[in-house]
Amino acid sequence: MTPGPPDSKYCADGGVYYTYNFWEKPNGGGGVGWPYGADKLNSSAGIELKWITEASAKSYRAMKAIGQDPFKFNQTTGTTQFLATAFTVGERDLDLSEYAGRFPGSWTLPVCDASTWGKKWNWDYTGEKNDIRESVSTHPPCLCGPKGLETYDWAKAAGLSGFKTFWHRCNTALRRKDIGFEWPEGVTFVDYPADTGNKDFKVYKP
Repeated sequence: MTPGPPDSKYCADGGVYYTYNFWEKPNGGGGVGWPYGADKLNSSAGIELKWITEASAKSYRAMKAIGQDPFKFNQTTGTTQFLATAFTVGERDLDLSEYAGRFPGSWTLPVCDASTWGKKWNWDYTGEKNDIRESVSTHPPCLCGPKGLETYDWAKAAGLSGFKTFWHRCNTALRRKDIGFEWPEGVTFVDYPADTGNKDFKVYKP
C-alpha cells in the first residue's frame, strides 16, 4: 500500500494497513483524506485510530483464514479469539480495556488487499488531517484481493457504489498505459458495482 495517515498505521504478517476517509463532492470531485472525527473518538472515548485499523485488518484476515466472506464478519469468531487471548495471557500482561478495541470484530471496516502489485495503484496520501487529495494523478484502489476478485464486494461494503470520483478514476486509469502499473498476471478485467442509476460493469485490460 502507498502511504496513509500515520496515526492509523498497522503492520502484521508482512502487510501494512491504513484507514482512509473517502470524500465525494457534488461536482464529481473529491478524494481521500484523514478519517474525519477520529481525533474526537480518541479524546472522548480513548480509542486510537490505529486500533480501528488493527481490528479491521484482523477481522478481514480471520474470515479469510476460515474460508468465509471477509466483508461479512462473523462475531462469534471474534468473540472466541478475544476470550481465548484474555484467558491465556491474563490481566498481568494484557490491558483488556485496550485489547477490547483491537480484537477481531470490534471494528470491521472493509479491507482492500492490494498486495505488492498495488503499490503504485492506490491513493497517494501525503497530507495532514482533513486534507483531501484531489489530483487525478492519484489512483484509488481499483483492484482488491487475489487477481482483483474482491474489488466488487469491497466497493459495495465500503459504500462506494455511488462514489462518482472513484468510478471515474478507476474507469480511466485502468485503461491507461502511461502510469507505470502492470495488471496482475491472469487478470484481464475487473468487476464493479453500479454507480447510482446505472448497471454493474466491467473494465477490461487494454
